[in-house]
Amino acid sequence: LRAWLRQSSLFYSPFQPPEVLFQENTQRDLEKTETYAAGLCLFHLLQKRYPLWTIYMRDERLSRYTPIEKEKVLNLMRQSYEKTLRTIGEYGKQKQLMVIILGLLHPDPEQRMTLKEAAHQVEVLSKS
Repeated sequence: LRAWLRQSSLFYSPFQPPEVLFQENTQRDLEKTETYAAGLCLFHLLQKRYPLWTIYMRDERLSRYTPIEKEKVLNLMRQSYEKTLRTIGEYGKQKQLMVIILGLLHPDPEQRMTLKEAAHQVEVLSKS
């Protein structure tokens, strides 16, 4: 199944990170993909909803978008992520945990927190 998911452009899910939807025919970093999915699950557990930017990832027409259309969608997703990050103060006591979760959900896979880093941050948070 994992091999098929790495190669398939037919499988759409809000649990896929932006780079999976917009980079066709490339080798995908499964660890970063799974990290993103874990962040979405944690976000949903705390907020009882998925982040707003995932609505852009549920459109099965994405595979037929032109590069310009894909870039526009990716920019909308980044803007939604940044807005969520700016409003982090609204999460009250969950603020520190949401910072960790948003680290797992960073739209740029190179800046995305790893699960090991997130676990360490949660451990530090639990001791404070």
